[in-house]
Amino acid sequence: MWSPRRQAPLVALLALLLLGACAPGGGIPGGPTRTPPPPTAPGGANNPYALGRDLAQDPAAALQMPDADLLMGGGPVERRYALAKPLPATVVGIYGTQATPEEVRAWYDRELRAVGYTYIPNGAIHSTGETAVWLWCKGTVGDLRLGIKNPAVRTNPDLNGGRAYRTVFDATLIGLLPSEPCPTPP
Repeated sequence: MWSPRRQAPLVALLALLLLGACAPGGGIPGGPTRTPPPPTAPGGANNPYALGRDLAQDPAAALQMPDADLLMGGGPVERRYALAKPLPATVVGIYGTQATPEEVRAWYDRELRAVGYTYIPNGAIHSTGETAVWLWCKGTVGDLRLGIKNPAVRTNPDLNGGRAYRTVFDATLIGLLPSEPCPTPP
C-alpha cells in the first residue's frame, strides 16, 4: 500500500534523476554536453522585415509636432512573429496637443512630404478608438499611420496624466518589405 512515507524516497529519487538529466552531459560524468543554439537576429533570422533599430533611423521616426507632449511610446518595437507569421518593426508614439486634428494632420503632411513620404488617400482604416486616420508611405522604408483618438481616450487620466488635451493622436511608423513599394495614389 502506498503512503506518503513510502512515496517520499521515490519522489526524491525522481527529482535527482530529473536534475541530473538537465545537467551538462545528461548528468553522466564525461558524457556529451549540449551546446546552446546560436543567437538569432531580433525577430528571428527568417523575418524579412527591417530591424527596429534600422526603421528608427528614418527621419519620420523622429518627428514630433511642436507643443505636443509624448504620452507613451517613442521607441522602436522590434520585428516579431505572431501565429508563425512575420510582423514588421514599428516606431510608435502617442501624443497630446492643444492643436486641432486638422492642424495635426497638416503639420505631419508637410513634414512627411519634406522627408520623401507620399500621402495615400483612404490608405488606412480607423480603429474603434479613433475618429480619423491618415497614411503616408515612403518607398520600401515604411508607412506612417496617423490616428486621432476618440474623446474617451483624450480624457483617460491613465494616459494623459490628468492633463487636458484638445487632441490625442498616435503616429506609428510601420516597416515594409523591400518588395512592397508604396501604392500609387489615385
